[in-house]
Amino acid sequence: AVVSTQSGHYGRGKHCKMFTFVCYCLIALTFDTVQTTSPNSTNIPPYPVSVELSELRQQIREEHLTLREEMYSMLGGIMTTGQGGQGSLLDIVKELVGEVKYYQQLTLEQTREITQLETYRETTLEKLDEVRLSQESTLEKLDQLQGNYDAVLASVGELQASQELALQQTTSCSEQLPEITDTLNTLSSRMDTVRDEVRLISQHKLVWQNHTGTAYQPDFAVDGVYTRVDDINGHNPMSHSYITTRNNVLILDLGGLFKLHTVKVWTGISSSYMTRLIGVFVYADETLIGGIAESIPLHNFRVAGIVFARKIILRQTLAAYLDVNELQVFGSGPYGENEQ
Repeated sequence: AVVSTQSGHYGRGKHCKMFTFVCYCLIALTFDTVQTTSPNSTNIPPYPVSVELSELRQQIREEHLTLREEMYSMLGGIMTTGQGGQGSLLDIVKELVGEVKYYQQLTLEQTREITQLETYRETTLEKLDEVRLSQESTLEKLDQLQGNYDAVLASVGELQASQELALQQTTSCSEQLPEITDTLNTLSSRMDTVRDEVRLISQHKLVWQNHTGTAYQPDFAVDGVYTRVDDINGHNPMSHSYITTRNNVLILDLGGLFKLHTVKVWTGISSSYMTRLIGVFVYADETLIGGIAESIPLHNFRVAGIVFARKIILRQTLAAYLDVNELQVFGSGPYGENEQ
């Protein structure tokens, strides 16, 4: 170890001299061996020895002594304390041991830091792998979204084409709208004309009565057959209540709201059937149209004013039969509730 900067070069010089001295000693021993070797032991001729060999040996001895004195002087200077500000060898050794421990501790700390860095590097690589996988998944999703976007664009294109076609059709309809409106107005006018026409509105409509025999159904009252033939069981059937109690009733459902004009009630041919309708009142829903008080074959009721109704009701107020050969209702319609 070099003690100080002042003695550093000196120590290296002494070491060089010591190395030179050792080399001289080896050369001297070699020469001694060569001289002591018997020339007859081998076929090699004796190596010629220079006359200056003794001088060389003398020089080596002197150098050896000089080096030994210098080494003793150098070691003695190191072992002494307080000379030239140099510390003792023990202090130097302590300092060296302290430095070795410091560097050892520093090496341990660096090793731990390196281990932490390795762990951090592995964790970072794992996170990078996760990020890469996430990026790949994101790219796949983006590809799917691109496909969906393309499909949406195609659908939008189809919708635009459909919209253009619908717009063209709408434009065409708009151009034809006046003509269509005129046609609808014409049809509406014709329908109003047909609807307002007074016609038979009761034939083959639904009929109900409170009591019915097996042979004289209420449907015979609206079957359209009212010939003047006394054949109620054949060619001229009629409805018959079969009981003689008060309030026998026959109800005709017109199937809609009609404006009434005339109601006709036909009786049978025989006088006994004609008298059975005496005491009958005729109603249009809840409006009284008229009453029967005489024995005649046909009772004709002209509706006074504007009367709308859905049903025609014949009610027998006396304790008698209710027999009807034919019930005819004339009117116009049907109409809506707001057209009354």
